[in-house]
Amino acid sequence: MSIHVTEEIVLETLSRSDAKAVFDLVENNRNQLQQYLYWVDDVTDIKSTEQYIDARINSGLPEARWYKIVFRNKVSGIFGVKSLCREQSEAEIGYWLSQGAQRYGVVSRIISEVCTILKSEGIHFLKINCLQENQASIAVAERSGAIHTGIISDYLQVAGQFQDLYTYTKRL
Repeated sequence: MSIHVTEEIVLETLSRSDAKAVFDLVENNRNQLQQYLYWVDDVTDIKSTEQYIDARINSGLPEARWYKIVFRNKVSGIFGVKSLCREQSEAEIGYWLSQGAQRYGVVSRIISEVCTILKSEGIHFLKINCLQENQASIAVAERSGAIHTGIISDYLQVAGQFQDLYTYTKRL
């Protein structure tokens, strides 16, 4: 399944066959991604990239949906509806984007389109979690209209420093 966000931005269902493209993307953006994503150090070759992809698409979380982000005909990142809880009418999303695709509003446009889809499915709240130092992700959450609704202290240690996890919530 594909979601055409704009002429330049498409979400395509993530699969194991994307491992080479995803690995190359991680390699080329490793320094940036390591600052905020716990799994980057575990992605060291095609096999470990396949495991990364498998962990997402087979997460077992309710109604999880994972996509590769294609921007200007190049794989440029990953976007996921990490889980969907119909009882609480909320979905949690996660994403990462290569440096070359940043500053074009790619993730903001994706979030807008995904919110429209989720709302049509009866979902009323979107959750975005970001580490406290991930200013780009926090800015995306805030631009989407999400508000800061929670903190988990000392959530993850990055480069010897613990960071809090911020939760942002958007009403759809």
